[in-house]
Amino acid sequence: MNKGNFSKLEDNSNDAGQMFIDMKDHYEIEYINFIINILEPFIDFKFRSGDTVINIFYKDSKLPGGKKEISVKEFIHFIQISFPRFIKEEANDLRKVINKEHQDKDTFERFLKLGIDEFKESYVKQKKEKDDMYDTVINMDTDEIEKRKTFYNDEKGYNELSKVMRSKLTYLDRLLHFNKEKHSKIDDILKLIENIKYLL
Repeated sequence: MNKGNFSKLEDNSNDAGQMFIDMKDHYEIEYINFIINILEPFIDFKFRSGDTVINIFYKDSKLPGGKKEISVKEFIHFIQISFPRFIKEEANDLRKVINKEHQDKDTFERFLKLGIDEFKESYVKQKKEKDDMYDTVINMDTDEIEKRKTFYNDEKGYNELSKVMRSKLTYLDRLLHFNKEKHSKIDDILKLIENIKYLL
């Protein structure tokens, strides 16, 4: 299974989503509703009148019709293996973005402090590998430099972006723990499947 729509999980990294994960006590119907929403990018649950079991569909844009029905066994594998892996991959990708944004800021501030000639020379002396930010800063005109200064100094610029990304990272880390806590046993998942019908 590919992680296709996983980035949609970031839509749930708001205060309400974080608060629910942090709650030590909640009604089961709240937990089930949260799980249905969290899994919505990947999973559809259907319970038709007269059925005795929940029908589970895995979403993937590469599939004919965009989804396929999966067995309870496949759903258990998804919850305990694929889903945690997707969360970890997304968190790692986000950490890389955060680190890159921080490195870009450091590079730009070093450029401002040293000036273009000394900045270039510093890479030669320290045998630093020239990344894409190096090429960006040495080719900036005055307007671009001022815009970049504003971005890094404005509370609604870099600081806000950094805050949002770190909040999303915290959410993903907590979601990973929450999933392990709630679904570490197969019986936990079977109970979830059985009770989902009360919300459909």
